[in-house]
Amino acid sequence: MSMNPELGKQALDVLLSRDGKWSLVILNSGKERIVLNIVYGEDMGADYVHITTNICPSPKESSDTDFFHADEIVEIRDMESNRSLWSLSNGG
Repeated sequence: MSMNPELGKQALDVLLSRDGKWSLVILNSGKERIVLNIVYGEDMGADYVHITTNICPSPKESSDTDFFHADEIVEIRDMESNRSLWSLSNGG
């Protein structure tokens, strides 16, 4: 399945609902990002939001700040259970 704006919104909603819980975000580049919280924004004319991770407020545990767009996400997993919370291959 290919990404579309509705699936991008679904992925964003999953990340927003996980605020304060560790998630593993797998990107279409194969890179994996560990996420505790996000802020996001919309660029004029863009179909997908941009997402910045782990900045607000600073997590007590060390984590990197990352930046990607919603259309780069292929899967979101719960870090504790490794359960898939959202997957592009399953249609969201």
